[in-house]
Amino acid sequence: MPRIKEKERVLNGRGIVFTYEDDNIGKYFYRELKEGTKLYRTKLIEDATTLEEAKEKALDVAMEMREDDPHYLSQEAIPKEKASASSTQALTLVQREEKSISRKERLAREERKIEQPKMTVEKALDNWLKGQRK
Repeated sequence: MPRIKEKERVLNGRGIVFTYEDDNIGKYFYRELKEGTKLYRTKLIEDATTLEEAKEKALDVAMEMREDDPHYLSQEAIPKEKASASSTQALTLVQREEKSISRKERLAREERKIEQPKMTVEKALDNWLKGQRK
């Protein structure tokens, strides 16, 4: 088993960008834990030569992984014979692009929610003190 040379968490801890010591020198990979298991899904980050480049491209690779290997509970993972007729229709290039953009926007919104919570402790205390003064 190869050893990891350097790694860093990305996407608010959802995944890891890393490189190996021996065989794959200069190649960076994205890895995330499969939900409910102790297994990882791993994908090569194309054209990444540094850790910073790999971190920038991690979101795109994560989206590709979701499309290639969906979660076992998602509609996309249901076998085609069981899926409804509307889900079996082939998506056009424009529809796939719109779907990809909406997923990226949703991920960005979730990251902003984590970074900027709606109510901070300071804000809550200030509001409470204002109420007490009134």
